[in-house]
Amino acid sequence: MSRKLAFAVLLLLAVVPSVASAQTQFELTPFWGYRLGTDFEDSDFNDRFELDDDRSWGLILGYNLNRHFQLELLWSRQETVLSEVRRFGNLPLFDLDVDYYHAGVSYVFGAGQARPFVALSMGVTELDPRDPFFGNDTRFSVGLGGGVKLMFGQHFGLRLEARGFATDTNSGNRCDCYEDEEDDLLQVEGLAGVVLAF
Repeated sequence: MSRKLAFAVLLLLAVVPSVASAQTQFELTPFWGYRLGTDFEDSDFNDRFELDDDRSWGLILGYNLNRHFQLELLWSRQETVLSEVRRFGNLPLFDLDVDYYHAGVSYVFGAGQARPFVALSMGVTELDPRDPFFGNDTRFSVGLGGGVKLMFGQHFGLRLEARGFATDTNSGNRCDCYEDEEDDLLQVEGLAGVVLAF
């Protein structure tokens, strides 16, 4: 998966025109990161479960409304493991893919080489157990983050960001194996991405 994403970045760099208008309209940011999770309790069985911390990757597409405001579409994926929390160590249960599909807005401070920003988003979290016994589940989620864009030219830069996600586990159909009626699923992601502006 990493090689395919790296190839996509190189391909995009090759097709970005060297001459463009004075004001760029779009930003495409493939990124790599690391996501930390929390444990949560299953109210039916009074057990606690945990998502293992693991690497993540994804894509952010931004549209500049003006100098400061930007609309954003975000996809972020983590391939992790669901474990049952026990007194003398966690018991791994099965692999679980966690995908965030969000739309939101960011506010960028300034227009120099270093551009701090804050971002707010909402959308859905897709939980996809890689186990034939359990099915996919999709839940409402929100995200809040901030960071800085370091632009090395008009069309190329680096995005550094930390973002927190909160997923509502009370809505829709629930699978008791990995969700809790009382505690929302919380995760924090740190990421670094290549900004391609055009």
